[in-house]
Amino acid sequence: MQFSNKDIQLFNEAGINVENKNYTNDEVERFKIKVTDFIMSQSTKDIEKYSKKFSSLL
Repeated sequence: MQFSNKDIQLFNEAGINVENKNYTNDEVERFKIKVTDFIMSQSTKDIEKYSKKFSSLL
């Protein structure tokens, strides 16, 4: 799977280094877990905002 430029920007915003290349399904699943961890590490009042912002990656 290859991510769009918008997706790559979102990953970078979450502190996850993603390149413009083809990733395996396992790698994609690991990225989803990292995004979920990032969202859950936010303040409880911000979790919903980040969930919506990063929903395209999950």
